[in-house]
Amino acid sequence: MPYDLPDDHRILRAADEAEGYFLLELLDDSMDSLSTIEKSGKAPGFAALMRARIHQARGEQGPAALAFEEARERLPDSIEPRIGLGWSYKRLGRLPDAIRVLAEGRRRFPREALFAYNLACYLALAERAPEALGELAAAIGMKASYRELARHDDDFAPIRDREEFRRLVEE
Repeated sequence: MPYDLPDDHRILRAADEAEGYFLLELLDDSMDSLSTIEKSGKAPGFAALMRARIHQARGEQGPAALAFEEARERLPDSIEPRIGLGWSYKRLGRLPDAIRVLAEGRRRFPREALFAYNLACYLALAERAPEALGELAAAIGMKASYRELARHDDDFAPIRDREEFRRLVEE
């Protein structure tokens, strides 16, 4: 991933600790390790992204969205802040914002199937069936395993009975 980590042993160690604790679901310890990075003023993009991931894991979607917005600005070549921001917006009931963020990501990273798939999900929830079906077809075209995932994904409930949807997921 394109992080902004400097060649500084202390910061790199703190980043490794923050990620390690995060993976172990020791979120308070992860946030403590992250404070070393934030206090240094180095790697603000990495710090924002980790803070967002921690808030998201805690179910704190408001703070997660704010941190993902910051990470998106600081790490323009990274996919994760955009996907995370869309995910948080959806859970905050801000579906139009989630769609906007993922559509921007889709334009910026046209070969990333994850954007197409998630955008299809959110468009389906917004009952924008033709667009949702087009994005789902694109996602499946890039990554065939999304066909199986879509069969059982609750986000597609609004369009599940459409013949076009059934055709896409059963091919």
